[in-house]
Amino acid sequence: MNLTSFRYFVKVAERMSFTRAAEELYISQQSVSTHIKRLEDEYHVELFERRPTLKLTAAGETLLLFAKEMIAADEILSDQLNTFHQDYYGTITVGLPPNRSNAFAMEFVPEYTKKFPNMTISLYEKTSSTLLEAVLQNEVDLAIILASAGENRLDPLVYRYRSLGDESLYAVIADSLLERCLPKRWPACREAFQRGVDLVDIRTLPMIIRPSTSRVHHQIVEYLKDKGFSPSILLQSTNTSGLLPLVAQGYGVIFCTPMLLRMFQKEYTGRMEGMNIFPVRNFEHCHQAMLVWHKRKYLSTPVRECMELIQRMFTSQKPQLS
Repeated sequence: MNLTSFRYFVKVAERMSFTRAAEELYISQQSVSTHIKRLEDEYHVELFERRPTLKLTAAGETLLLFAKEMIAADEILSDQLNTFHQDYYGTITVGLPPNRSNAFAMEFVPEYTKKFPNMTISLYEKTSSTLLEAVLQNEVDLAIILASAGENRLDPLVYRYRSLGDESLYAVIADSLLERCLPKRWPACREAFQRGVDLVDIRTLPMIIRPSTSRVHHQIVEYLKDKGFSPSILLQSTNTSGLLPLVAQGYGVIFCTPMLLRMFQKEYTGRMEGMNIFPVRNFEHCHQAMLVWHKRKYLSTPVRECMELIQRMFTSQKPQLS
């Protein structure tokens, strides 16, 4: 019995393509075909119908169930044996929205590598809907997804999840921008906005936001449109985490989640003078963050520790408002 052959078979069955399976396994298509043929010869069955399109036979369906069970059992055995020397190797893959990756890595990597110095951390950066498909296809170990507050459409027959809590949105604005764009209300507006700012109040300020595919972009634009206004968008970028220097120079307002704010406050300690962090009243508790994994996923020790660390990251720290 060769577990490698079973792993290759499962990949072909999941992708229903020898070519795609070979590409994702970084091996030749001929090698994949050889392993499938080896299984067919060993069990004296045909695992796939080749024409008109690739399809599992009844024998293939049966073997797929057992192959997944054997692979899962092997992972459990490996994890339990590893506990004897506490020296874990391998890759843990975490899926998350692209605009979160930098801030997540800054908090997660230092803590995780203290405990698992030999583990490789892979970040899979996609939108929430794509991340759910990645969980389903076992392309990620865990995924951090965002939903509207109170929304949970996860199929309990497929997914398990932990709530990471509701998130609010914050606006980061330089004094110089407020003074230039709201001269009649400056400096009183700064004190008023510290208790919470309405998007309508800052609609004339140039905005630095993510592209239109972003959930936050859509919500900001739609809110202002409902109020009869068009937002003043200066810049759209998928990498808003690197644009704080523009905000500091008064070019525009940027909207942040708590995780991104904490990264800003760590990276720019002592350099945020003249910068303000205002809660956006229209978007208090607007998102629910969830940690999602496949119901059949084996949670190894590195994965379980990853889950606990992510939970702490989302619940133990709050942004320090100016």
